[in-house]
Amino acid sequence: MPMKPLKNGATIVVATACGFAALLLLVASRAEAASQEEICRNSVQGHVAWNQKGNTTWGAANIAKLCQGAQNSQARINCFSSEVQRGAVWDDAIATCKAREQQAGANSSGSNAEAAAKDAETSNTDVADQADVFTESYICKGGKTFQVRFDNSWTYSIAVLSLKDDPEIPLIQAPSGSGVIYSNGDYTLHTKADIAVLMRNDKVWDCKAK
Repeated sequence: MPMKPLKNGATIVVATACGFAALLLLVASRAEAASQEEICRNSVQGHVAWNQKGNTTWGAANIAKLCQGAQNSQARINCFSSEVQRGAVWDDAIATCKAREQQAGANSSGSNAEAAAKDAETSNTDVADQADVFTESYICKGGKTFQVRFDNSWTYSIAVLSLKDDPEIPLIQAPSGSGVIYSNGDYTLHTKADIAVLMRNDKVWDCKAK
């Protein structure tokens, strides 16, 4: 005699599938967070200054503290550099940036209606947003070349310097009397129109946009 199927069999299957999907999303989310933390840790040593004197040598424990829980490695580093340049002690700067990320996360999950409205922005707005992020190529006296990705979509402007031997060096905008200056305490980039001056320690490169 064939067995009768459970009346709630379909419900059990659906519930199991939903539970499995939720588990996959959780695993993927944790993997992404771990990936961002790793990117952050690999980007700090020798590139990001932890004080206003420009010291870029970090202890492993302090790098781990800076990058712990980072959802966006570049945003965490840029926030930290900005706070240090404003005079914050390094551990206070880390705490400030983590608090900002938590607040931003709470705000972003507050309203599905707001998220839907953002997805429905006009094409004109999209074009304006794209103009906030652009890449410029430079060539210097002596033949040195590099690229810079400028991002003005944050509350503070950032620039990601790409060199042949180091493809991602985050810099943050600093006060300037003329032109625009970006720095991380190790590298400094001063731009004005199509002219750029790249500095590191006692080395200076005079460059021009291609």
